[in-house]
Amino acid sequence: WLVLFGVFSFWTSCWNYGVGVPSGLFVPSLLTGAVFGRIVGQIVNYLNVDALLGQQWASPGIYALVGACAMLAGTARITISLAMILMETSGDSEFGLPIFLAVMTAKWMGDCFNRGIYDLHIVELKKVPLLEPLPEREMMLKQVSEVMTKDVCTLELLETVEHLVETLGSTNHHAFPVLYPGTNRMAGVLSQSMMRRILELGSVNGAFQ
Repeated sequence: WLVLFGVFSFWTSCWNYGVGVPSGLFVPSLLTGAVFGRIVGQIVNYLNVDALLGQQWASPGIYALVGACAMLAGTARITISLAMILMETSGDSEFGLPIFLAVMTAKWMGDCFNRGIYDLHIVELKKVPLLEPLPEREMMLKQVSEVMTKDVCTLELLETVEHLVETLGSTNHHAFPVLYPGTNRMAGVLSQSMMRRILELGSVNGAFQ
Protein backbone atom coordinates (compact mmCIF):
# COMPACT_ATOMS: atom_id res chain seq x y z
CA TRP A 1 0.00 0.00 0.00
CA LEU A 2 2.85 2.37 0.71
CA VAL A 3 4.19 1.91 -2.82
CA LEU A 4 0.78 2.62 -4.32
CA PHE A 5 0.43 5.72 -2.15
CA GLY A 6 3.89 6.92 -3.23
CA VAL A 7 3.10 6.47 -6.92
CA PHE A 8 -0.29 8.14 -6.48
CA SER A 9 1.26 11.05 -4.56
CA PHE A 10 3.92 11.58 -7.24
CA TRP A 11 1.34 11.43 -10.03
CA THR A 12 -1.04 13.87 -8.36
CA SER A 13 1.84 16.28 -7.66
CA CYS A 14 2.77 16.31 -11.35
CA TRP A 15 -0.87 16.60 -12.39
CA ASN A 16 -1.59 19.51 -10.04
CA TYR A 17 1.44 21.40 -11.33
CA GLY A 18 0.42 20.79 -14.95
CA VAL A 19 -3.10 22.07 -14.34
CA GLY A 20 -1.76 25.53 -13.60
CA VAL A 21 -3.69 26.15 -10.37
CA PRO A 22 -2.06 27.36 -7.12
CA SER A 23 -1.76 23.95 -5.47
CA GLY A 24 1.77 24.17 -4.08
CA LEU A 25 4.93 22.17 -4.68
CA PHE A 26 6.75 22.32 -1.38
CA VAL A 27 4.64 20.00 0.77
CA PRO A 28 3.76 17.49 -2.01
CA SER A 29 7.47 17.07 -2.78
CA LEU A 30 8.22 16.48 0.89
CA LEU A 31 5.39 13.95 1.14
CA THR A 32 6.43 12.01 -1.95
CA GLY A 33 10.06 11.89 -0.87
CA ALA A 34 9.10 10.79 2.64
CA VAL A 35 7.01 7.93 1.23
CA PHE A 36 9.79 6.56 -0.97
CA GLY A 37 12.34 7.10 1.78
CA ARG A 38 10.23 5.08 4.21
CA ILE A 39 9.89 2.34 1.61
CA VAL A 40 13.67 2.06 1.47
CA GLY A 41 13.83 2.04 5.27
CA GLN A 42 11.27 -0.73 5.53
CA ILE A 43 13.13 -2.79 2.92
CA VAL A 44 16.37 -2.41 4.88
CA ASN A 45 14.68 -3.48 8.10
CA TYR A 46 12.84 -6.33 6.36
CA LEU A 47 16.08 -7.75 5.00
CA ASN A 48 17.47 -7.61 8.54
CA VAL A 49 20.69 -5.98 7.32
CA ASP A 50 21.58 -4.92 10.85
CA ALA A 51 21.81 -8.54 11.96
CA LEU A 52 24.07 -9.41 9.04
CA LEU A 53 26.45 -6.54 9.72
CA GLY A 54 26.23 -6.74 13.48
CA GLN A 55 25.07 -3.13 13.98
CA GLN A 56 21.87 -1.21 14.57
CA TRP A 57 20.32 0.60 11.58
CA ALA A 58 18.06 3.62 11.70
CA SER A 59 14.30 3.33 11.84
CA PRO A 60 12.21 3.78 8.66
CA GLY A 61 11.18 7.21 9.92
CA ILE A 62 14.75 8.47 9.53
CA TYR A 63 14.82 7.21 5.95
CA ALA A 64 11.54 9.08 5.38
CA LEU A 65 13.14 12.30 6.65
CA VAL A 66 16.16 11.91 4.39
CA GLY A 67 13.96 10.96 1.44
CA ALA A 68 11.82 14.06 1.91
CA CYS A 69 14.94 16.25 1.88
CA ALA A 70 16.29 14.55 -1.23
CA MET A 71 13.03 14.84 -3.18
CA LEU A 72 12.56 18.54 -2.47
CA ALA A 73 16.23 19.33 -3.09
CA GLY A 74 16.15 17.56 -6.44
CA THR A 75 12.89 19.22 -7.43
CA ALA A 76 13.42 22.81 -6.32
CA ARG A 77 17.25 22.87 -5.89
CA ILE A 78 16.88 24.03 -2.28
CA THR A 79 20.02 22.99 -0.42
CA ILE A 80 21.41 24.52 2.77
CA SER A 81 18.23 26.22 3.98
CA LEU A 82 16.23 23.02 3.45
CA ALA A 83 18.77 20.91 5.31
CA MET A 84 18.84 23.32 8.24
CA ILE A 85 15.03 23.60 8.44
CA LEU A 86 14.44 19.85 8.51
CA MET A 87 17.37 19.22 10.83
CA GLU A 88 15.92 21.71 13.30
CA THR A 89 12.47 20.18 12.83
CA SER A 90 13.78 16.75 13.76
CA GLY A 91 15.40 18.19 16.90
CA ASP A 92 18.48 16.01 16.57
CA SER A 93 21.73 17.26 15.07
CA GLU A 94 23.06 13.76 14.42
CA PHE A 95 20.86 13.58 11.32
CA GLY A 96 22.71 16.54 9.81
CA LEU A 97 25.29 14.53 7.87
CA PRO A 98 22.89 12.17 6.04
CA ILE A 99 20.56 15.08 5.32
CA PHE A 100 23.35 17.21 3.85
CA LEU A 101 24.67 14.29 1.78
CA ALA A 102 21.20 13.49 0.42
CA VAL A 103 20.43 17.14 -0.34
CA MET A 104 23.67 17.83 -2.22
CA THR A 105 23.55 14.54 -4.13
CA ALA A 106 19.97 15.19 -5.23
CA LYS A 107 20.84 18.76 -6.22
CA TRP A 108 23.85 17.71 -8.31
CA MET A 109 21.92 14.91 -9.99
CA GLY A 110 19.09 17.28 -10.87
CA ASP A 111 21.50 19.83 -12.33
CA CYS A 112 22.70 17.16 -14.76
CA PHE A 113 19.26 17.02 -16.38
CA ASN A 114 17.47 20.38 -16.15
CA ARG A 115 16.74 23.47 -14.07
CA GLY A 116 14.88 23.52 -10.79
CA ILE A 117 11.10 23.48 -10.94
CA TYR A 118 10.80 27.15 -9.95
CA ASP A 119 13.40 28.24 -12.50
CA LEU A 120 11.62 26.21 -15.18
CA HIS A 121 8.34 27.88 -14.33
CA ILE A 122 9.77 31.40 -14.35
CA VAL A 123 12.17 31.16 -17.31
CA GLU A 124 10.76 28.46 -19.58
CA LEU A 125 6.99 28.74 -19.06
CA LYS A 126 6.44 32.38 -18.11
CA LYS A 127 9.34 33.64 -20.28
CA VAL A 128 10.50 36.04 -17.57
CA PRO A 129 13.99 37.34 -18.43
CA LEU A 130 16.26 36.19 -15.62
CA LEU A 131 19.97 36.96 -15.65
CA GLU A 132 21.77 34.06 -14.03
CA PRO A 133 24.93 34.64 -11.96
CA LEU A 134 26.78 32.17 -14.20
CA PRO A 135 26.38 31.77 -17.98
CA GLU A 136 24.73 28.71 -19.47
CA ARG A 137 26.86 25.95 -20.95
CA GLU A 138 25.87 26.92 -24.48
CA MET A 139 27.00 30.50 -23.89
CA MET A 140 30.51 29.59 -22.74
CA LEU A 141 31.72 28.91 -26.30
CA LYS A 142 30.00 31.86 -27.96
CA GLN A 143 31.82 35.03 -28.96
CA VAL A 144 30.52 38.58 -28.70
CA SER A 145 30.32 38.86 -32.49
CA GLU A 146 27.79 36.00 -32.56
CA VAL A 147 25.23 37.73 -30.36
CA MET A 148 25.69 41.39 -31.36
CA THR A 149 24.43 43.01 -34.54
CA LYS A 150 26.99 44.28 -37.03
CA ASP A 151 24.78 47.02 -38.47
CA VAL A 152 24.32 49.15 -35.37
CA CYS A 153 21.35 51.51 -35.45
CA THR A 154 22.48 54.78 -33.89
CA LEU A 155 20.92 58.14 -33.09
CA GLU A 156 22.41 61.61 -32.84
CA LEU A 157 21.94 64.14 -30.08
CA LEU A 158 19.66 66.17 -32.33
CA GLU A 159 17.06 64.08 -34.17
CA THR A 160 13.71 64.77 -35.78
CA VAL A 161 10.54 63.16 -34.51
CA GLU A 162 10.00 61.60 -37.93
CA HIS A 163 13.36 59.83 -37.77
CA LEU A 164 12.70 58.55 -34.25
CA VAL A 165 9.34 57.13 -35.30
CA GLU A 166 10.89 55.46 -38.35
CA THR A 167 13.63 53.98 -36.19
CA LEU A 168 11.15 52.48 -33.75
CA GLY A 169 9.09 51.05 -36.60
CA SER A 170 12.01 49.46 -38.46
CA THR A 171 14.02 47.94 -35.59
CA ASN A 172 13.30 45.96 -32.44
CA HIS A 173 16.44 46.90 -30.52
CA HIS A 174 15.99 47.50 -26.81
CA ALA A 175 18.34 50.50 -26.79
CA PHE A 176 20.13 52.79 -29.23
CA PRO A 177 23.59 54.39 -28.92
CA VAL A 178 23.44 58.19 -29.06
CA LEU A 179 26.36 59.83 -30.89
CA TYR A 180 27.66 63.35 -31.04
CA PRO A 181 26.70 64.94 -34.39
CA GLY A 182 29.15 64.11 -37.20
CA THR A 183 31.31 61.83 -35.03
CA ASN A 184 31.44 58.24 -33.80
CA ARG A 185 31.79 59.31 -30.17
CA MET A 186 29.03 57.92 -28.02
CA ALA A 187 27.24 60.40 -25.77
CA GLY A 188 25.05 57.79 -24.10
CA VAL A 189 22.36 55.16 -24.62
CA LEU A 190 18.63 55.73 -25.11
CA SER A 191 16.35 52.81 -24.36
CA GLN A 192 13.40 51.98 -26.57
CA SER A 193 10.94 52.26 -23.68
CA MET A 194 12.23 55.72 -22.79
CA MET A 195 12.03 56.85 -26.41
CA ARG A 196 8.43 55.66 -26.69
CA ARG A 197 7.56 57.41 -23.46
CA ILE A 198 9.07 60.70 -24.66
CA LEU A 199 7.17 60.53 -27.95
CA GLU A 200 3.95 59.65 -26.13
CA LEU A 201 4.26 62.57 -23.70
CA GLY A 202 5.20 64.93 -26.52
CA SER A 203 2.18 63.90 -28.53
CA VAL A 204 -0.22 64.23 -25.59
CA ASN A 205 1.07 67.66 -24.61
CA GLY A 206 1.17 69.00 -28.18
CA ALA A 207 4.93 69.45 -28.37
CA PHE A 208 5.10 68.18 -31.94
CA GLN A 209 2.53 70.52 -33.48
